[in-house]
Amino acid sequence: MSNNVIDKTAGSPKSNHTTQRDGCDDSLINDFKIVFKRRDWLCLFRSEQNGQLIWLSSEGLIVTAAKRLPVGCQVWISLSSSYHILHRIPADIVRAEANKNGFRYSMRFRLEELPEEGCRVARMVLQQLTHNL
Repeated sequence: MSNNVIDKTAGSPKSNHTTQRDGCDDSLINDFKIVFKRRDWLCLFRSEQNGQLIWLSSEGLIVTAAKRLPVGCQVWISLSSSYHILHRIPADIVRAEANKNGFRYSMRFRLEELPEEGCRVARMVLQQLTHNL
């Protein structure tokens, strides 16, 4: 399997909280750490950006972050929780909106760019994560 996608499964998350936001359990959403970096073959944009996960599906996610990136920008996403870690998932920013905490981005995963095994594993982990939320 490629080093681009790493999957670690420690078990399924358990939560007694029933608070829901947009159909997702807040305690599980807040458990995720999102880091994304602009994909740039010239290496002009090297800085990583931390974000707060708002919504997740097997096709993409919505995240808030402090720095502005343009629509159409390609990024690498690292998504981690205490149960799963996915590194360097390619994605496109399909929507960007300014909000009171910075910017809100809608991103679509580009799993087809990964090697076949990496794509299969990433899709499986994303489906597990969305099922648990």
